[in-house]
Amino acid sequence: MTEATYHQIIEYKTAALLSASCRLGGIIANESEEGKEALSRYGRNLGIAFQVADDTLDYVADRARLGKSPGKDIKEGKITLPLLHLLQSCTSKERKELKKILRKEPFLKRDFSHVIGLMEQYGSIAYARQKAQDYANRAKNDLSVFSDSVHRRSLCAVADYVVLRDH
Repeated sequence: MTEATYHQIIEYKTAALLSASCRLGGIIANESEEGKEALSRYGRNLGIAFQVADDTLDYVADRARLGKSPGKDIKEGKITLPLLHLLQSCTSKERKELKKILRKEPFLKRDFSHVIGLMEQYGSIAYARQKAQDYANRAKNDLSVFSDSVHRRSLCAVADYVVLRDH
């Protein structure tokens, strides 16, 4: 899978839902077409930021805080941005080793620890977090068509929260 394919999947999965939801908010609020478009873009970018951050949490979050076992996505064979970055950044020898690990049944805790170590070495978690932050910043910028208000500030806070959350 490529990063473009991953991006397309989360566009269809999460971003489309949040985009439509935010647009509906604009419709209900009787916003101008410009306002509805801005809210739609905000929702799209928020959805991407949320999904990238959520996918990244699967590698770094504490089990008790996350509410699920870290590594669940990789155990299920889900290829997410941190793993894509790692596969693109590591050596060919490490890539072959990773592919063996990903196909392995059962996926062991030491396998997960090895993957995390490589992600730290190649900056894959930081890369994914930065991508999530970039999309959150785009979402906040999409709101620039609205004057400053408690509502706009609240939507900006939501964009910050989806990236900074730890569960």
